[in-house]
Amino acid sequence: MTQNYDLIESNNNLLFRQLKEDSIQAFQTIYSAYKENVHYLVKSKITKSCDAEDLVQDVFMKLWEYRKEIDENRAPVGLLFRMTINKVHNYRRRVE
Repeated sequence: MTQNYDLIESNNNLLFRQLKEDSIQAFQTIYSAYKENVHYLVKSKITKSCDAEDLVQDVFMKLWEYRKEIDENRAPVGLLFRMTINKVHNYRRRVE
């Protein structure tokens, strides 16, 4: 089990390193791999489906904009989910 986790973590770090170097293919791979998880997380916090879709897109746009600042040695997937939670909190503050 640990070997599988290490392999996945290694692949993630490689993808995020490539993203940092402006790889559109790496971005597309990250998007495909994580969009459902990000969507699930957003939908668990926000009931309006159209707003949830917008927030998912915003998260990935923010990831692309922030790509040069990514520290691929510090759990980049955690960064993606932190960005998601932050977007949800900002949305809820704006709506409430």
